[in-house]
Amino acid sequence: PPAPPAPPAPPAPPPWPPGRAPLPPPLEPPPPLPPADCDAAEETWSTLVGAAYVTGAIFGGLALLLPTASQPKRFLALYLPTLALGIPAILVLSPLGFSWLVPEQCDYYPGLPIFFSISLSLLSIFPLRHHLHLRKKLRARIAAIEGDLPQRLADGSLRLLRVAWLLERSTDWVLPRQQDLPEEAFWAPADAARLLAEEKVAALSYKWQGPFNSSKGGGDQPDGSRFHLDEVLSYYREGRHAEERPALMWDFAAVPQHDPITGAKRTAAETDVFKKGLRVMSNAYASPRVLVLQHRRIPLHLERELNEIYDGAPPDDRLDLIPYGGAKCRSGWCTSETACALLMTEGGGHAYELGVGRVPVTRGRLPSVQQMEALFEAESTRFIGRADREEVWGMYLALREKLEEYDEERVLPLASEADNILTAEDPCAVCWRILFLVLPVFALIFFPASRILRAHLAAVLCCRPRHSLDYTFHWSIRKPPFRRKPDPPLSELPSCFLPTQQGEPSGLKSMSSMFAKERLRASSRWLSQEKAATLEREEGVSEHEMGDRARPLSELEMSESEISERV
Repeated sequence: PPAPPAPPAPPAPPPWPPGRAPLPPPLEPPPPLPPADCDAAEETWSTLVGAAYVTGAIFGGLALLLPTASQPKRFLALYLPTLALGIPAILVLSPLGFSWLVPEQCDYYPGLPIFFSISLSLLSIFPLRHHLHLRKKLRARIAAIEGDLPQRLADGSLRLLRVAWLLERSTDWVLPRQQDLPEEAFWAPADAARLLAEEKVAALSYKWQGPFNSSKGGGDQPDGSRFHLDEVLSYYREGRHAEERPALMWDFAAVPQHDPITGAKRTAAETDVFKKGLRVMSNAYASPRVLVLQHRRIPLHLERELNEIYDGAPPDDRLDLIPYGGAKCRSGWCTSETACALLMTEGGGHAYELGVGRVPVTRGRLPSVQQMEALFEAESTRFIGRADREEVWGMYLALREKLEEYDEERVLPLASEADNILTAEDPCAVCWRILFLVLPVFALIFFPASRILRAHLAAVLCCRPRHSLDYTFHWSIRKPPFRRKPDPPLSELPSCFLPTQQGEPSGLKSMSSMFAKERLRASSRWLSQEKAATLEREEGVSEHEMGDRARPLSELEMSESEISERV
């Protein structure tokens, strides 16, 4: 019989474990990448990094050197581009940024990127720390020069006028003394101190115009003709001035005064308040947080009379002719206010001359103490009495000494030593200069602390006026490289105490000369007050500008030749 069929072969076991999916077929290897051009890619990467680094370093250096503590907007304008360039540059320098711009076959060498990243980080951090340090020093310096000014404002010893209230007065209103003003004319003491902290206070510096009634048993009125008030109101009606400086310190309204009409004197309590407020007025003019509004003019007809008849030096009995500033005559109190405004030039002191514009008080060097003493003691600086002269000079000197002592106390020993090496003539300083010339690495560490050197570097970068520097630079080792400028002669008046040059309309001078002769003839013949007023109206001077003009110009008769010579 046939053999039985063979049993079927058992199925082959699956190539994968039970319950698992079959393995995918092996992938074909990818095609080889073309050779990468690492040199070109790294060059592109280096170019981008170098451009961002150099630009960021320039902005960082400018943000470090250019802005002063009182210029935060300029600092931000230079510091923000530093951040905008530095942060992306640091990201590009990192391995992640390298992988974005360079093929992965190229090698990443971290040495140089780490150096650039650290330096960019310092450029982003150090200018900010430096500026914040300067701001802190400025605030401390402001507190030192303001002294008790915030306290006197807070306790009401010194009152500030509301500018909005002044703007609502009628056109014939004349500023009365403080005691005759309503309470709504002033800021509350707490608000006055707050406005000072917010830098919203202005202080008026002007020449009292009269009428002067002290000799007649009355008091003195600083602005009986509204000459100064009209100019102040014109300033505040322009732009946003009333919003920027809504508080005004006007001395006649800031402290209690004698009655300008009846001559009633201050009471004992009012006198105490007057003295407390008067002691801090110079601090207000010196504070950089206060805008000094200077009105350096006197009425036009008085200016012409002063210059053409008296040649800039009026007689002692003509108080209305004393100018704000001048080479031959100037007001003592106005001179003190200008001198105080100059003390904070480094910290941002500022002024605005009414009718002219902003005054850069950083212009010129700060006059020496000897020059200021000679200026206050000069007969051409007019005060009503000797006591006023001594009091004003004492207030200015005390304020200046206080500020200089404060500055010296906060100078680092390293900065003082560096300044001494750069300015001294002794052999020890010469040896130090030779040593630093041989080892310039130590000079780079030591000399940047010098205040004199930093000031000259800032002047080279055109951010400081060079003529305001106290030292001149000379290429010398044996002699000091920085030598102090000689003080100007005591007879040379600083430019800030001279009147602003303002031209007269054409034809005005000849007319004023003609009327000057007529006024002298009128005074020599003892013309009546009505006749003198008629001459003033013919000259084009309004009634309210005449002020206290009832007195004759001269009590002596003059010949025709004397009149021509005086004019």
